[in-house]
Amino acid sequence: MALLWVLTLAVMGYALFEEWSEDTLETQSDDGDSDGENDADKLRIVSAKPLEPSPGAAVIVKVGGQVQHDRWPLMVEISKTPAEVLHHEGDQLVVRVPPNLPHGQAKLRVLQGDRKSKPWVLTLRPLPLPTIRCYFS
Repeated sequence: MALLWVLTLAVMGYALFEEWSEDTLETQSDDGDSDGENDADKLRIVSAKPLEPSPGAAVIVKVGGQVQHDRWPLMVEISKTPAEVLHHEGDQLVVRVPPNLPHGQAKLRVLQGDRKSKPWVLTLRPLPLPTIRCYFS
């Protein structure tokens, strides 16, 4: 019975050690950013809704880390195609998905001057076709 307790403690100790060592490695790699920007200063997409729009639809994008300058307006690209910003207020953008994009995965990026966010993946879905009923007499 004592052997089972010792083995249980050994397994728990190993699991805690592994978790602690992973946290330490992540912290060290985060401290060594080559670009020198803090996470709070980086341009980033906080959220984008809906995640599965159709081409031509509007997407609401919440942005973090933007610089409040008229000199560098926020711009948006979806699959490297410029997207129209319909409305911008504070940290929220309303963006129209370019209508000529193919269905499937698309990467949304926010740009401001020479800064750009990491991509946010959207899935572009086709519009459902209406059912047409034909009655012959």
